[in-house]
Amino acid sequence: MTTTIRDPDCGTGIGEPHRIQSDLDELLKSDDILVLRDICMAFFGSASEGKTYARRPSLALRLPHDDFVMVVKPTTRHEGGIVTVDQRGIVIECLRRFDDRKSAKWLTVLVTSDVRKLCWMRNETLSIEAATALVEMAGFFAIDPFFVMEKNKDNCCCCGKGLTDEVSRARGIGPECLGRLNMFFSSLSISTTNSHGDKCDQ
Repeated sequence: MTTTIRDPDCGTGIGEPHRIQSDLDELLKSDDILVLRDICMAFFGSASEGKTYARRPSLALRLPHDDFVMVVKPTTRHEGGIVTVDQRGIVIECLRRFDDRKSAKWLTVLVTSDVRKLCWMRNETLSIEAATALVEMAGFFAIDPFFVMEKNKDNCCCCGKGLTDEVSRARGIGPECLGRLNMFFSSLSISTTNSHGDKCDQ
């Protein structure tokens, strides 16, 4: 059974906190959120296998949808000055884009095996809008991750570096990261072809 709890350190919202919480709970019950979690956890696990870090690793997927970018990060464990990716779940930061340089975080969600923990903003409308965009993006991602990524024209969805050539901008992924993503998705044994005709094994 999956439950959703509110982070007590987050804003209590404008109006009726319990109703806002209930609205968000209903939105985030989507099974597509769990598919997103499982795929991203597997990707982060393969990228960090056998590795330790001195600080939180920069591993992330930046997944755009409409006016939002969902920044998905792995959960980590800190012990004795060593950081590892612990495969407990994912953290999703829903950023509202205003222009190429300015964005604001409207919602943060922790998704593990049995908990979806929310940190929502003080404005109900903004939080619901962010959650709706997240669920919509997760639905597209569950069908074809590359369809979601190709909407990011300026920066690589995987490493965040700027994209300069038109082929990479059309994919939303730089050439090095594309190779890593294709290798990962091929291990999932699902095949798709993106809108640019690139064979993408999932």
